[in-house]
Amino acid sequence: MAENLLIKQDGEFYPFGAKIDNQGTLTHIGHYDEDEFPLSQTKIDELKKFFEQEITNERIRAYAITFDCLAKRDDISEKTDAIAIECFSKENEQRTIYYFPYRRITNNKLEFGEAWGITSE
Repeated sequence: MAENLLIKQDGEFYPFGAKIDNQGTLTHIGHYDEDEFPLSQTKIDELKKFFEQEITNERIRAYAITFDCLAKRDDISEKTDAIAIECFSKENEQRTIYYFPYRRITNNKLEFGEAWGITSE
């Protein structure tokens, strides 16, 4: 989905999320507050706040937030464009961010590099 958004929307997209409720139903979530050009970090923070409240109120068991970013695999790597997916599971209280580095080959084609993940507790 994020790859298609990057290709179809001039190389950018606003952060979006998904949640899994206690019955196992997956629901996609976006956030719109009438701001046509919000900052991505603002959207990420708002989605995270919403999902954390849902976890606290025991309405969901997991969520993920997808966003475009610049990322580094390690201290010696250069920053690269990447699609990041931050996942949280209530079962193990684990937060993992998966990074999918990419580069634009043409307006309609992306090339993805080797993905990696970083887990925190």
